[in-house]
Amino acid sequence: LLERNIHLDAAEASNGLVMIRVDRKTGKKNIVEFIDAIQRLVDDGDTTRSPHPPRFSIDKVNLESMAFAYIDETESSLPGQFDYYHFRLAGINGKVRNFWQRRDTIGLDIESLTAKDVATGLRVKSLSSGFRYTKHDMVLSKLKAKIGESYVSDSLVFKYKSPDELSDCNQKVEMPARLSNSVISTQDLSFFAPILKDW
Repeated sequence: LLERNIHLDAAEASNGLVMIRVDRKTGKKNIVEFIDAIQRLVDDGDTTRSPHPPRFSIDKVNLESMAFAYIDETESSLPGQFDYYHFRLAGINGKVRNFWQRRDTIGLDIESLTAKDVATGLRVKSLSSGFRYTKHDMVLSKLKAKIGESYVSDSLVFKYKSPDELSDCNQKVEMPARLSNSVISTQDLSFFAPILKDW
């Protein structure tokens, strides 16, 4: 009781939109504010409590007809390709287990997930993975994903000095990956590298 943990057995989200936005004026992401808000919910600032930081957790989350958008107001659009500064995934359906948040860290297990990128039509036909987000890395482990005509498996890590650097993946983010038994379609890659469209 003293640790002020908050635990839910189950949650459901349907017909909603989750948006990560980079503010034009401050350059800050609203996800940082979200994590801070959860932390304030479980932590009253009393340092005499347990040395273990409070934890917010949900055993099972069902997603039905959800959407996700990422909007970086500080960057221009990238026409003719997947615009990683401004994109929207629609028709997100899936099951997530073991969601937890403690301080700056979020973890969860994606049991199943499907979605479609609105601009390109690229489909996530199936995805399962462990996921962890911190202020310094984002990790996809035990990854199995059918995206377009490609199959991606094993692990992918994004390493950065601060979450703000995710807005400049090509220059500031290290992306070590282990892609065992993966098959990558050049047609799918062309959404991210248009030079491959004629291959």
